[in-house]
Amino acid sequence: MRKVSHEFHANASGRDARASDFSRFPDFGFGFSRAYHLRMNLPALAKFTDLALLLLRLMIGLVFFTSGWKHASNPEARSKDIEMSKGFTLILGVAECAGAAGVVFGVLTQFAAIGLIFIMLGAIQKKIFKWKTGFWGRHGTDGWSYDVTMILMNFIIATTSGGSFALEKLFTR
Repeated sequence: MRKVSHEFHANASGRDARASDFSRFPDFGFGFSRAYHLRMNLPALAKFTDLALLLLRLMIGLVFFTSGWKHASNPEARSKDIEMSKGFTLILGVAECAGAAGVVFGVLTQFAAIGLIFIMLGAIQKKIFKWKTGFWGRHGTDGWSYDVTMILMNFIIATTSGGSFALEKLFTR
């Protein structure tokens, strides 16, 4: 490993060139340096990243499993609520439960999270184009803001593979 000098190195702009030189940090196989952890205001919190991702996965799993269970256990009533066929509602419920299980247990985590993102995109499409619902909705809670939040939470899970506390990590290097 290359020895790093701790003296000031000015670049053309007069700033410390070391601040933008991430080449001295290990890559960890992600295609970019993890040097951004050094710029955290509270770097001690970085050790809780995997726990935070686990808690995020559990929350996503809880939300999607309960929704999916409602769709799968009573597809006739739910199909009227979402204005879809009984068969589609049943498939939607099973897909939500399967995606939730994948995210919670960390089995095919990225695929499960991406599948849940597509489900939420479908919900947003229905709310915007069919039901003409705004971002916050009529009452401030019935819009598609919640759906976007679920998409972003699943995006974090998909891009991080859910962290280290996942069953699929037992079978990969």
